[in-house]
Amino acid sequence: MNLSEASLENAIILRNEFGRSWITRLLSMSNEEIQEFCEVKMGSKSSIMALQRKLQRLDDLKYLRQTCPHNYVSQILESLEAGKHVVVEFGSQSNLLSYMLATNVIARRIHASYVHKAEKFCRRRT
Repeated sequence: MNLSEASLENAIILRNEFGRSWITRLLSMSNEEIQEFCEVKMGSKSSIMALQRKLQRLDDLKYLRQTCPHNYVSQILESLEAGKHVVVEFGSQSNLLSYMLATNVIARRIHASYVHKAEKFCRRRT
């Protein structure tokens, strides 16, 4: 999404303040609310507003939901652990942002799972 270092730092400030719902909260904030937030939490108004504009692109993706009744990424991880090949198909989504978002989420979860298993294995060996 071409986020600047300042936007990333301000995203951390927002996450620390609002928790897991920080994106939803940011997207609903007015300019005045952002100004107040920045005064109290020492954030950068211009960086937060730029972050808000860029995240608005995600809000425009109609297939994204706040919650999902089924954890498809966990299902992918279970299949990989069982030694099965997994093919991820994106259906009719043809924009690059959709592909990048989905592959980033999936790759991060696979990496986190691998690191957790590797650390668990190393603890058993010592």
